[in-house]
Parts: sequence; C-alpha cells; structure tokens
Amino acid sequence: MRCTSVVIADRHPVVLQGLTNVLTAESGFKVVACCSDGTDCIEAIRSLVPDIAVLEMSLPGLTGLEILTIANSENLSTRLVFFTASVEDRELIVSAAAGAYAVILKDVALEILVQSLRQVCLNLREWLFRLVPMVPCWKWMVPGAYSRHGHSVS
Repeated sequence: MRCTSVVIADRHPVVLQGLTNVLTAESGFKVVACCSDGTDCIEAIRSLVPDIAVLEMSLPGLTGLEILTIANSENLSTRLVFFTASVEDRELIVSAAAGAYAVILKDVALEILVQSLRQVCLNLREWLFRLVPMVPCWKWMVPGAYSRHGHSVS
C-alpha cells in the first residue's frame, strides 16, 4: 500500500504532536514535515510536494487562505485541508471556492478525521462534500459554491 505524505502546520505544538502521533499510528500515512508558521508550510509544500497538507487557517506569517492562493497560482498538486477550531461561513465559502479539499473542525472524532483524510487521498472530494452534512461536528460550504475547477460542490 502506498503511503500518503502529509505536511502538518499549526501554531500550537500540542496540535502538531497530536496530529503527528495520530497519523503515524495509522497505516498509509507518512508525516514528512511539521510547521508552526505559514512561511515554513508553503516552503515544505514546495520542496516536499506532499499529497496532503493539513493546516490551521490562522497561521502566523502566511494564513491558510494565503497558502491556498499561492498553491493555486503555482499549480502545486498538494491537497489542502484546513483543520480549525472554528470557522465563519464566509471563510468556509472562500476556502471551498478557492479549492480547499476540506475544512475540518478540531473537535472532530479521530476516526472521522482519519477517514476523511483517506477520502481526500482518493480524490473523492465531491463524495466528501455530500457526506459531511451527516457528520454533526463538521461544518461545510453552502450549496451552490464552486471549486477552483468549476465543479459545483453542493
């Protein structure tokens, strides 16, 4: 089974360590970098080209949305997943429209987090957006928003 490479970025050391522990304990994931700011995160994405980057929206240096904008403008293949304590509807819409693969709240159950990252690995984005309203601790975009590829994700 191929390992999915992951960059994790969060300003809180306990979150970095916790996510690293969770993902390294699961088969199929390899954490290739942990970053505490946005500048280090985009550099890790550029140099390591991970399959997935799991990042906080409000990183110091560069925000998650700024990293997403850079990744899009440079056509980086890494799938960005925002992992956040809370999200406003506006941020949700903007991140989804800009091409984020997921926005996951930090209070999600571990098994849902891992399952969701596996779905991101399989590029099942539309499936994820349909599944999420059934998962109460997730909050997703409003119907009718479009991905960066022009596909409706409602």
